[in-house]
Amino acid sequence: MNRDDSMPLPNFSREDRLLMMQPWMDKLMIVHPGESRERLAAFYGAQHGSLAAAAAAFTHVYKYFGTLKSDDPQPVSPPWGPTPSIGRQPYANEGGVVLLPLETTNYGLRFWPGDIGQHKICSLGFYDRRTNEPINTPARYTICADDFPEEHGSNILKSLEECYQVDLTRIRPGSQTYLVHQGMRISVYVDNERIASGIEVPKYSQRPHQ
Repeated sequence: MNRDDSMPLPNFSREDRLLMMQPWMDKLMIVHPGESRERLAAFYGAQHGSLAAAAAAFTHVYKYFGTLKSDDPQPVSPPWGPTPSIGRQPYANEGGVVLLPLETTNYGLRFWPGDIGQHKICSLGFYDRRTNEPINTPARYTICADDFPEEHGSNILKSLEECYQVDLTRIRPGSQTYLVHQGMRISVYVDNERIASGIEVPKYSQRPHQ
């Protein structure tokens, strides 16, 4: 989540206020320390089209992964369709995949439109330059938004798996995925050293550049 305290908050309805007090929001606040319920609600409500849709999506995923208890005795269905947002990245030869090598490393970033490209959201993950295969985020690597370069700690991007509190040791290799806005700029850090900066997230078929 990109932090911008200057942006005005929407006028929340009574129903929205009730949704903000539900367990799904409690879980979100754990992975976004320091953020208010209102700003999280504004951000994820915009991403999903409404706060009710965001609440339903997060609650479903949390229940599927066991983070929230389900009162339904039936198994919770997977929260994705044929092209899941969590659990699979496209192959290198699939359309729309853009590869950006991180010089001086064995890794690179891969971008693809993802399942919600119509909302100007792009999917992002790492790949191994030696094999061109997708990998999970390498140890000690972080991706940050360039909106607040002086506040490295507050603009670290979290993967979908981290947002949904999935145990990263149990996810499949090459499945860890981030969501970023098309056209925004990001940097990559190893520990506290910035190894790539000013990377522009592609706008559909446009290639990123530094």
